[in-house]
Amino acid sequence: MSDNTYEANLWSLGWEMRGAMLVYLILTISVNCTPPWRRFILLTMTTFYFKSGEFIPPFLFLSGAVLAEITLLQIAHNNNKVTALDVSEPPRGLKRLVNRCWTGVLFVFSMYLGTHPPENAHRAKYSRMTHDFFNKYITTEGGMS
Repeated sequence: MSDNTYEANLWSLGWEMRGAMLVYLILTISVNCTPPWRRFILLTMTTFYFKSGEFIPPFLFLSGAVLAEITLLQIAHNNNKVTALDVSEPPRGLKRLVNRCWTGVLFVFSMYLGTHPPENAHRAKYSRMTHDFFNKYITTEGGMS
């Protein structure tokens, strides 16, 4: 329970936000990967969060993404369709550089957000900026006054 008079039961919102952001970041960094590699990344991260002994929501959210991927695979198999991108011409210049590097940049950014400690984040030097940003702009104090 919190001191928020408007909505006192806010205990699961932080975990749901974290789980949803992890799924979003993992899918975003694996968007340029082929479907088998994307499935491998999803399974690896799901196994990691299961074995890490952390609270269960990251594992559950990633398990949902794995199940969605399996469902898409079954639908594609039943319809005899191969999921591939039809690229008519390769990108050039800055677009090519961004296309080649953004997966790595997003991976580093997702690891920064994904390793944000759930408790006492203000004590970890690397996550203090994120912690302060969320306290200042995203979280509320005291509900609607």
